Amino acid sequence: MSETFSFNASIPDLPLAHFNWATRAAGWADHIGPIMRAELMKQAPKQSERLAKSIRYQRSLLADGLKVKWTANTPYAKYVVEGTKPHDIVPKAARALHIMDAHGEAGFAAFAHHPGSKPNDFPKRAADALGSRIALTFRAAVTEGL
Repeated sequence: MSETFSFNASIPDLPLAHFNWATRAAGWADHIGPIMRAELMKQAPKQSERLAKSIRYQRSLLADGLKVKWTANTPYAKYVVEGTKPHDIVPKAARALHIMDAHGEAGFAAFAHHPGSKPNDFPKRAADALGSRIALTFRAAVTEGL
């Protein structure tokens, strides 16, 4: 399971035949992709270094536009972003769970109750932090091609 965050853009309606949309769009995506990835990693929860390190970006040129997506490739990314309701955790491949108590002591249990977690919409915070930069660099990439 993974969680994906995307930016989509349509080909501008330009009368100039020499305007190379694919080159401009790819150049812009390769510029902004790593910048947004770094911001997503910065905004990701600090206690989940694995989640932050799993974030990748990919660009796709479509017949009518461009899609840039950033994906967090951990099995729990969706639950971090959307949060969870209280639930019980039960062992799947064993007879007991290995748990740590409040004092840091290890033990075993037949199940554990998770109190749930609040949503952590770090992708929105990253997009808000870079929103104007994304738009300005996209506009500049298109304008330079004219």
